[in-house]
Amino acid sequence: MSKKIKNKLPNYDAQICVFNTFSSWVNHASSWLRGYRSSQIVCLDTQNRTCEIGADFMRADQEGTFPIKVYETIKHSK
Repeated sequence: MSKKIKNKLPNYDAQICVFNTFSSWVNHASSWLRGYRSSQIVCLDTQNRTCEIGADFMRADQEGTFPIKVYETIKHSK
């Protein structure tokens, strides 16, 4: 079951980076995403599920749903 993206949508014109593998995320996330707050980005696996915490990235690794693409977000309100 995929998580809903709460009040933020990916800005597909503003892709920040791609993590091709779990080890790429482990080794590069902190430097590649430096300067972004979690509210400013969304990470999506190949099933369009959000990856927000380590367990999400581990699930993606186990299920083979890398690469994970990282986008700046577009905020919307109800």
